[in-house]
Amino acid sequence: KKIIKKGTVMSVFLRRSCGAVLAYAVITQGALADLTSQDVWKDWQTYLNQMGYTVAGDETVSGNVTTIANMTMSMEIPEENATFNMVIPEMNMTENGDGTVNISFPESFPMTLP
Repeated sequence: KKIIKKGTVMSVFLRRSCGAVLAYAVITQGALADLTSQDVWKDWQTYLNQMGYTVAGDETVSGNVTTIANMTMSMEIPEENATFNMVIPEMNMTENGDGTVNISFPESFPMTLP
């Protein structure tokens, strides 16, 4: 019988989940041509929803910049009787005029596992 501490399972889950989200962010920036910032945001929402996350945020567009404020990602973890929550206060997606989009995040943001 193998015993795994609860924190160990959660840290593996977080590494895999966050790793998948960040990998997707990097891949979508260079893999597609002629993107708009709104295309990227819609693609992220679709992808993350398919991965089991609930995603929300306040979207504003000004010129070539789409800003997502108060972006929240959450996922129920039934086997741990917990919910993963991540809040990104602000994310900016800037169209570069060449079909690519730069994405910027704050230096740090909260993640919780109640």
